[in-house]
Amino acid sequence: MAFYNGLSKARSMAFYMDSKEKCNVHGDDFKNRLLTIFT
Repeated sequence: MAFYNGLSKARSMAFYMDSKEKCNVHGDDFKNRLLTIFT
């Protein structure tokens, strides 16, 4: 079970880093899209 927890943690960390990288590249576009969704 510990192995599975570590695997899912690593996967979510990789996903987080990937999305963070996308936000850095398209920061304003990402914010504008969120604004259009929530307003």
